[in-house]
Amino acid sequence: MTIRTAHGNGKGALVRVETPPADELQPGPGPDLSGPIPRGPDGRFTADGARLAGRLGGKRSAKRRKLASALADQLGLEQVPPSLAPYIDAATDFASAHLASLASQFGEVGPGPSSMVQSAALALAASRAAYASGDAKTGAMLSDKARQALLTAHHVCELEAKARSGDGFDLDAITARIDRLAKEGRK
Repeated sequence: MTIRTAHGNGKGALVRVETPPADELQPGPGPDLSGPIPRGPDGRFTADGARLAGRLGGKRSAKRRKLASALADQLGLEQVPPSLAPYIDAATDFASAHLASLASQFGEVGPGPSSMVQSAALALAASRAAYASGDAKTGAMLSDKARQALLTAHHVCELEAKARSGDGFDLDAITARIDRLAKEGRK
């Protein structure tokens, strides 16, 4: 983590969390592969593999329904209109894939970064819907919000991984810096 001097609107802040640019984000330690669904020698699912695949499919459908319901609530709708269904499906797939990617890099994705990825997926879905309806300005704004949320989620996963490993994350030094700045009267 790079210590930077606060600038812009947050110049006088005691603590400021800043997401580094994409080219400064660090890759995680690598994948933790749990293995594929069991298959027989002919390539077909085994009985256990079929049960597992069925459970995973059911969980995926439940996630989609839950995400669609949450989006409807956020939009003040009773249910998501059918015209938005493909965007919600794509958002669910995107969030799952991105969370799996972060987990493979950092080993674990906490609730904070997970929430950021879910919000980014919804912003991306709304962005695509806006573009499809001809509203390029709203589409661009929402896709930029999604980009920033994804960069922030990556960075927070990196910080959490460092904190778990104890490597490169000196909490005492950060606490001392905050205390020193507070004594100097910086807010």
